[in-house]
Amino acid sequence: MYDQIPTDPPHDDDPFRQPQICDHRTMPTTLNLSIHGAPAFAKAKHRSTDTAWLGPAAMAAMPISDSELLCDPAAPYHGFTFRDGYFTHQCWPGVRLIACTGDESVVIDACEAAPSRGGRDIEAYDGCRLNEKPYWFHYCLVAGDALAPQSVGGTVYQANLRSLNYHRWYSPVTGTLMKTYVVPGAYHRERSVE
Repeated sequence: MYDQIPTDPPHDDDPFRQPQICDHRTMPTTLNLSIHGAPAFAKAKHRSTDTAWLGPAAMAAMPISDSELLCDPAAPYHGFTFRDGYFTHQCWPGVRLIACTGDESVVIDACEAAPSRGGRDIEAYDGCRLNEKPYWFHYCLVAGDALAPQSVGGTVYQANLRSLNYHRWYSPVTGTLMKTYVVPGAYHRERSVE
């Protein structure tokens, strides 16, 4: 896992420009800190300080209004009980309208992901790339699973999701989600400029 994180600037920092865990010496120290206490941003109250996870710096980086969030602006942390709850929030009805519902030829992002690559009528051993590493769709999508033959002839859509984007993955799509997979080596380090 340490080999997947570049050690040169700006990749040696996380999206908030804080040092990353890039070696086996840092990991036990970080684990010890996380076991014995929450990070400073989790302790900061509501929007009162720059280190608060809904503070001025965070809201400038992720502009979203209370009229979009299904939340309680008067409650501490807007009613979100944890930080991930904010990133996977629900919106008020009618805020995130979906075009082309019912048209199965249209791929709809379930969050604010940016299209990267795609293909139709795929074959099991067609090539694809994840973080510039070559893979076969057969391995990448179904990892040799018995469902592999059902994927042949299907459509593949690859998108990148930035760390500060809306993360809720739900959408009115047809079909049934049969399995999910984590592809080794697919960790994505976001670029500081695009």
